[in-house]
Amino acid sequence: MNKKCVVWLLLALLLIAGTAAGCKAAEPKENCRTASDHEHKLEICTDKVKYYYDETVYVHWTITNVSEEVLEFNGGSRPAMDICDSWGACWSDSQKLTPEQMRIVLEPGEAHTIEWTWPPSPTYIEDRAINPSPSGGVVVFLDGELRRRPNDEVRSYGISVKYYPDWSEIALNFAF
Repeated sequence: MNKKCVVWLLLALLLIAGTAAGCKAAEPKENCRTASDHEHKLEICTDKVKYYYDETVYVHWTITNVSEEVLEFNGGSRPAMDICDSWGACWSDSQKLTPEQMRIVLEPGEAHTIEWTWPPSPTYIEDRAINPSPSGGVVVFLDGELRRRPNDEVRSYGISVKYYPDWSEIALNFAF
């Protein structure tokens, strides 16, 4: 094989690898909280810290088994993992729960992630009569919930984001 063919082959492989990497879903990483112990690592992330009211918040909630044992999380008739906001709306509200969502079994090194786009509807803030602060913003708490056994207390681990109207609305609010 001559040098020209080798160069073209390498360029083609780089192009294929770059395209494949670009096709993967982007995971939020700017605003994360993590916790870990001898059994598992928990991570809840959003793609930003600050959003405008017309933007969607992308939340990823991941549990990773860092132990040498199989881990089981069992929500009974509820999801084993869920994401809920400050006002009680949850990821599971819009899901037809499957047995795989109510009971999660993780082999050593295995991870499980659920993703939620918040707010759950375009009019969610108005429908719930969520009142912005004087600056016009709303602080949203998003909690990842985990159930080890059906009757156990839910363990939650949260993250907050700031949700603002567009800046022209804030300026108008201060003008009056």
